Amino acid sequence: MEVHPQNTSRKKTNNLHHEETHLPWLRSDFKKLPPEDEATAMDYKEMVEETPAFTLFRMFIRQFIGFQMYLAFNRKGNPKYPPWTSHYNPNAKIYKPEHHDKVVFTDMCILTMLALLTGWGFYVGSSLAWNLYWVPWFWVHNWIVTFTYLQHSDPTVPYYRQGQWTFLRGALCTVDRPLLGWIGEFFWFNVSKDHLAHHIFAYIPFYHLPEVTEAIKPILGEYYLYDSTPVFYALWRSFSQCQFVENEGDIVFFRDQKGQSKMQLKMNDAVEENSKQEVANGSGHAVKSNGHANELHVNGNGASVRMNGNRHADSKEL
Repeated sequence: MEVHPQNTSRKKTNNLHHEETHLPWLRSDFKKLPPEDEATAMDYKEMVEETPAFTLFRMFIRQFIGFQMYLAFNRKGNPKYPPWTSHYNPNAKIYKPEHHDKVVFTDMCILTMLALLTGWGFYVGSSLAWNLYWVPWFWVHNWIVTFTYLQHSDPTVPYYRQGQWTFLRGALCTVDRPLLGWIGEFFWFNVSKDHLAHHIFAYIPFYHLPEVTEAIKPILGEYYLYDSTPVFYALWRSFSQCQFVENEGDIVFFRDQKGQSKMQLKMNDAVEENSKQEVANGSGHAVKSNGHANELHVNGNGASVRMNGNRHADSKEL
C-alpha cells in the first residue's frame, strides 16, 4: 500500500531532482575526487576504481538486502528527504497526509507476518523456515532489484535535470529487456520485457502490456529502447560502468571507474543558442564531449535522448 514513492518514480523517471529510486552518485559524493578538468587517471584509480572481488561483494549486498535498505532508511533514494527517512514511518516526508493510515496498516500487517513466521520457525525449526521462506524471500528481492535497476541504469541512458526533463523523455529512458526469456515473461508477468509501455501508460493491466508494446514500437521507432544483453552480464556492466554523473549539465550520462562516459552530447545550433542564453542567466546546459564511443545529437524538438538496437555502438540524431 506504500504507493506514493512508486507513483512519483513513474511520473519523474530519470529526473535527477525528483526521481525516487536508484539515483546515481554525483561526482561531489566522492569527497576527494577533483573536478573533471583537474582529475587525473590516478585520482579515479584511488577514489572510484575497485577490485572485481569488491565489486561482486557490493553487488551481493545491493541485490539481496538493497531493497530493504531503501525501505528502511532510503538508501539510494532521493536526497531531498531527511537522512534515515524510512518508508515504514507513516509520518515520513515521503508520504502525503492521506497515506498515513495506509502506511500504519501496512506496518501492522508486516509485524503480524513476522510474528507468525517467528512462531512457525519455533514450531518447524529455524533451518526449515530459512529454506522454505527466507531463501525464496531474499531471492525475490534479488529479482526486484535486478528489474528496477537494469530498466533505468545503463551507460547509454541519460539523466535529466529540470531544464531538459519532460515526462516523455523520462519515460523513454526505460529499457525493455527479455530477462530470462519465457521464464521472465511467464512468471514475472512481462515486468522487464514490456516495462516501457508501463511507464507511458501506467494504469494498463500487465496482461495487455505486450500488445501495447507492439503498438507503440512503430510510433517510437529508434526511440524505443531494447537490450537483449544476457541479464548477468548486463548487471555487471551497469554496476561497474555506472559509477556517477556530473554535478552540472542538464543532460548527463554515467561515468565509469575511469571517469569516462560511453556517450557524447552534442547540441545543434538552435539548442546551443538557447544554452548560451541560459548560461548568461546562470543555468546553462553543460555539453560534455570526452572522445569515447558514441555521439548523441539533440535538437530543439527531440522527444527523447535515445538510440536503439545495439545501443552500445549506434549513434542517432533526435
